[in-house]
Amino acid sequence: MKTSTKIQSLKTTDPAAGVALATELARDISVSLAEARQAISKPGGTNYAEPAHIPRELIASILLVAISIANEGWLKS
Repeated sequence: MKTSTKIQSLKTTDPAAGVALATELARDISVSLAEARQAISKPGGTNYAEPAHIPRELIASILLVAISIANEGWLKS
């Protein structure tokens, strides 16, 4: 499992860069969640103990809102 201690800034130059950042972070989070699901021990087929799948689009949408807030909606000063 990939672990990262790098903290990335949510500040971007424009909305397009914000979307690109949200997409990249969502992909990384989705991969980490998938790896975690694979590592879960399922004795006797207890799949109910597995965490629910979260669509990458939902993760990206939440991240885009956070990035937009961090950039104050990319308003020009």
